[in-house]
Amino acid sequence: MIGGVVVAGFAMLVSTSHHGTPKPTVATKTSPAVHARRAPVLAIAKSHAAALPVAFAAPQLIAKDRSAWRLSELVAIGATTEVHAKTSDGSDLVIADPEHALVVQRETGGMYVAWLVPGVADNDPRSLADLEGPAARIENVTELATSEQEREQAPAAAQIAVTIDGAPASTLTATAFAKLATAHVEHDGTRVAALDLGAAYGRAALVAVEADGAPVDAQAPDPSARPVIFMNKRERFNFAWVDAAGKPLGDKHREVTLVALRTR
Repeated sequence: MIGGVVVAGFAMLVSTSHHGTPKPTVATKTSPAVHARRAPVLAIAKSHAAALPVAFAAPQLIAKDRSAWRLSELVAIGATTEVHAKTSDGSDLVIADPEHALVVQRETGGMYVAWLVPGVADNDPRSLADLEGPAARIENVTELATSEQEREQAPAAAQIAVTIDGAPASTLTATAFAKLATAHVEHDGTRVAALDLGAAYGRAALVAVEADGAPVDAQAPDPSARPVIFMNKRERFNFAWVDAAGKPLGDKHREVTLVALRTR
């Protein structure tokens, strides 16, 4: 009996891990644990800690034959949290849009995951029958599990190590590039600022380039071709040979990290 409402029971396990995006695992093929006239109980297992049972609060979303809780009431959902619903047939399904998901218990004790209809406020006075989406459901849920996805770390700021005659000469950063980029190159249908390596470094000759972690052919495709460095929209350094009008000759190479020059 919860707040005057008789709710059949359900044992549900929420486990957490921190090993990146989880792969689906086969759940034990058992029926939901039903304890007549007992409140649902949720066991939450956090990393490196024993599982602790947490009692469900009185449901705020109620219909004639079922009660529901927002998933966010039962599971702490962060920016990198992924919540899985495991079912009695062994399926392991990621719960999309967990902020708007519901855990619903039928009067008979069975559990499923559903979603709120669009535009539901926290204090919406309508009953569960009006708030629950009519189509999408994950039926026969026996267990919930959470995992934390690894955050994508922003790449380090782009820079190029410049050597002249085999000795370190400078480090080209975005700030230095902005001061030295007096040329232009055609890129993605527009003209963008470019640094003419020969002009910027005293008419030195290009002898080596590294891009995407590997050496690039530094041989000019044409005697009049000019080696240039430019930045793409992601503010990463690219390399290309261009003609007098700034039109690339051959391939463009991205993620440039080293330029080696030789004085004439």
